[in-house]
Amino acid sequence: MAGAFVSRRIATRIGAARAVLLFALGPAALAPLVPLSSPGAGVLFFAVGGFCVSAGVVAENAVVAGFRQRYCPPELLGGVLGSALGTRPALWILTAAVPPAGLILLRSPVRGRRDLPTRPPEGGRAG
Repeated sequence: MAGAFVSRRIATRIGAARAVLLFALGPAALAPLVPLSSPGAGVLFFAVGGFCVSAGVVAENAVVAGFRQRYCPPELLGGVLGSALGTRPALWILTAAVPPAGLILLRSPVRGRRDLPTRPPEGGRAG
């Protein structure tokens, strides 16, 4: 909930493209706190690391989902993978794509943008 709450404010302030990068890569810096946790006060490492990673994932998803719904034509928003393969195989495929997502974004044109585009270019592909 915290990630969803802050995602719009941050995206408005720094731009949607920059917010996606921030939410994909920023919390990853705190992810090592989770395996560093230990009994006693060390459990705070787990709480802080887990909270930050979860909030980052939710915030990134909120920004990307909003972008996708505004940018893509409605006929492209369907669940083709789930319809073709079934729900569970589609979820496994999507789960496997989560870890490299931040690195893919870092090497994409998103890295040099402040905001995500508001509409596709006329007569051409998005880019």
